[in-house]
Amino acid sequence: MRKNLLFGAPDKQHDGPTIDFDEVVDLLGIRALLDRSPRNLSGGERQRVGIGRALLAQPKVLLMDEPLSALDRRTKGEILPFIEKLRDHFVLPIFYVTHDLTEVERLADQMVLLDKGHVVAVGPLGELQADPNSMLATSQEAAVSLRGVIEESEARFGLLRVSLPGGCILVPSASGAVGDQIRVRIFATDVSLAREPPGRSSILNVLPAQIVATNALNAYEVLAAVALGQDGAGARVLARVPQKSWEELGFARGQNVFAQVKSVALGRADVPE
Repeated sequence: MRKNLLFGAPDKQHDGPTIDFDEVVDLLGIRALLDRSPRNLSGGERQRVGIGRALLAQPKVLLMDEPLSALDRRTKGEILPFIEKLRDHFVLPIFYVTHDLTEVERLADQMVLLDKGHVVAVGPLGELQADPNSMLATSQEAAVSLRGVIEESEARFGLLRVSLPGGCILVPSASGAVGDQIRVRIFATDVSLAREPPGRSSILNVLPAQIVATNALNAYEVLAAVALGQDGAGARVLARVPQKSWEELGFARGQNVFAQVKSVALGRADVPE
């Protein structure tokens, strides 16, 4: 397996920072596989070895073309954390091609959205997700991925207090160190809007926000982009609001509201079936 990993490694001294063999082996958790034959590896193990071989070729850019498409749900969930590790560990641009939006939400910082071979949108992932007129936002599963910093751990309740631009939210998680950066996902269907501060309820996250953009999805629903913070300068999330509620409460662009976030998921959550 060692020879397999080093198959594409350059013979001569590499210009620039060198990706170390032991560093790759430990990062991908494949040290126990070094003395095994490739034919005796599982699908997930083969994929990790393939990623290691690509890294040890000392690339300036890493292209990953649908690396998980042939794997089942369980194996995808096994491999994704390793791809997250290499994204965060190496100073290496990665072009990741996939049809699976869940993978994009977990891994991407910048996104190029293609439709029938044509580029329809380019920009930071969170900005494209939070545009109520984008094709990403109009699906029933529309969500916005945000980066935050852990400010506090409430271990007794299994919660983390996470700071985002424009406010703080509580995220269900049993572990996490103060100061760590994490990625969270907020679904449009999990956000409701109120004109006034709501009373006591089981919803833990209620944040002042401002409606900054809208899209009438159909005759019955309005999709609103709201920016956290009274000044509308914070992170943006989406809210899917019934047309009846929208009219009766008199919502409008530029209006200050309160965003009630019923659920927040960690970006590293398991891949859905």
